Amino acid sequence: MSFAVPAEQPAGLEERIVTRRGAKRGIVLGLLTISMAVSFEHFLGIPPFMGMMTGLSLLMFLAYYLCLTRREGEPDYNIFEHVKAVEWDTLLN
Repeated sequence: MSFAVPAEQPAGLEERIVTRRGAKRGIVLGLLTISMAVSFEHFLGIPPFMGMMTGLSLLMFLAYYLCLTRREGEPDYNIFEHVKAVEWDTLLN
C-alpha cells in the first residue's frame, strides 16, 4: 500500500474552527469525570460508577447553566430532552 500512496502532504485548511460557548468547560468536566471514576475506586474504595454518576451530574449542571444563560442568536439546546430520550430507550430494552 505504501508504494501506491504519493509521498506528498496535502494542503492545510485555511478556515478557523470556533468552539461553542462552554466547550472547554465541558472537556475539563469530562476528563474530571473519568478521573473521579478511577480515583473513587482507588482512593476511597467506592464503586467507580459513583464517580461516573457524580461527574455526569456536574456535566448536567453545566448544560443547564448554559441553557439558562443562553445568548441571543445561540441555538437552543435542551439537555433534558436528550437525556429523556436516552432514558426512555434504556427502559424499553
